[in-house]
Amino acid sequence: MQRDSFIFYRSFFEATKPLSQEQKAALFDTICGYALDQNELDNDDLIVGAMFSLIKPQLEANYKRFINGTKGAKIKQELSKAKANAKQELSKAKANVN
Repeated sequence: MQRDSFIFYRSFFEATKPLSQEQKAALFDTICGYALDQNELDNDDLIVGAMFSLIKPQLEANYKRFINGTKGAKIKQELSKAKANAKQELSKAKANVN
């Protein structure tokens, strides 16, 4: 599923301050590519790779929340229908006994 946006945390930005402009650009491209399209770019720069490995778990957690959020309404509707049917069956059974 394609995403149009993602959360970029202040901690990501703060961590990039000591990097050179080239390293920042490479890291931001890697973050955006992974967060939006789940494409992991290969980085030749060890520092960029190390920083991305620290950021990647947060991006994965946010992606899981995104996927679960798209399923949420369907699951809630199915659960409410199942509960309503169970209540109706109980009331019919009691009516027949009396």
